[in-house]
Amino acid sequence: MKISQEALASYLEAIKTNPFSIKDIPIPEEEPSDEHKEIYMAAVKLNGESVKYIPKPKEGEKVSSFYEELYLEAVKQSPQALRNIFIPILLANMNHTKSHLGYYVQLFRDFIADMG
Repeated sequence: MKISQEALASYLEAIKTNPFSIKDIPIPEEEPSDEHKEIYMAAVKLNGESVKYIPKPKEGEKVSSFYEELYLEAVKQSPQALRNIFIPILLANMNHTKSHLGYYVQLFRDFIADMG
């Protein structure tokens, strides 16, 4: 799902006013487009907790580098975002493949390091 430049500008303006307006943006059926990624990152940079309104990767899918960057940014902006990202995903993946666990362990280590 591609977003027009006019809609992109409108969404970015709305996010500047209220990062939680991210929840009003149509969710892509496939991998997020570049426009979606730009919107998601803008929202997270303004308020890390807005990440809870961003669609998560499908269960069992490898986490893309975009989501790694997005989640790390969310935790940097708001350590409280950790409860919305790391803990639920880790618990969900405990019964699945362990290929993702290294990423989540690194995310947790980065969070601890940022906390001092």
